Amino acid sequence: MKKLENIALGTLAMALHHQFTHTTRPASWQAVRLSDIAFAADDVAALITSLNLQDNEPSFTVDAAEIWAHGAIVYRRAHSKIKTERIVPLSAAFATELKRYLELRNQYLAELGAESPWLYPCPRNPANHISDTDMRLLFQKGEEVARQRVAEVGKNPDTVLPPALGTKWYGFRRLWKTEINKLGWERTSASMYAGDWKPMVRTIADDVYARITPGMLLAVIERIPFHEAVVREKNRPGHGDVRDLVYCS
Repeated sequence: MKKLENIALGTLAMALHHQFTHTTRPASWQAVRLSDIAFAADDVAALITSLNLQDNEPSFTVDAAEIWAHGAIVYRRAHSKIKTERIVPLSAAFATELKRYLELRNQYLAELGAESPWLYPCPRNPANHISDTDMRLLFQKGEEVARQRVAEVGKNPDTVLPPALGTKWYGFRRLWKTEINKLGWERTSASMYAGDWKPMVRTIADDVYARITPGMLLAVIERIPFHEAVVREKNRPGHGDVRDLVYCS
């Protein structure tokens, strides 16, 4: 029972980190396969070349693997709001949490004598990925544990914790967007691509998405202020016209 609770809370912790960092829709990260993740530069380069992209979708050369030093993850088109197969770099913090979670996940599956191709296996059947229902149950379990911990230190959980966190994920996407906008990334192509946000004007998006650079995409994931990221990108050998990265001025 203790092992089951550990993997449940470990999965929840990773899912929350996933949502806060990459803000992509839950359906996207729930369906991530292990083969969609790469840490080493050679593996990231292989991941880039494996993408099944359409003509109007942003693409990156294998040189991006050198910039994305901590790895990358692919979110498949079937679960994308903007209907794009996206590859997004990992920040150092996200890569650390992901490796820690993978150790816990792999140990748990080994003890079950089971295997799974999914980053988040279904608790009842690891051959499938975790469902929305399972994630809601994990979220509620996390709330129960949080309330117990708050009560243990002599505080009232009803006043410390926000009410009814348990069933909604969209608030995390709004929070991510708010924080990114404060850093100057509002309506930029890199932030909209990273967060799987659908622009209001599709024809403009098709044109601008093609100008996303690996460095600017990493910068938005790392929460670097936009103008600082522009300066860093201009100082990078072989940069493009960074002004073109703004979706709508």
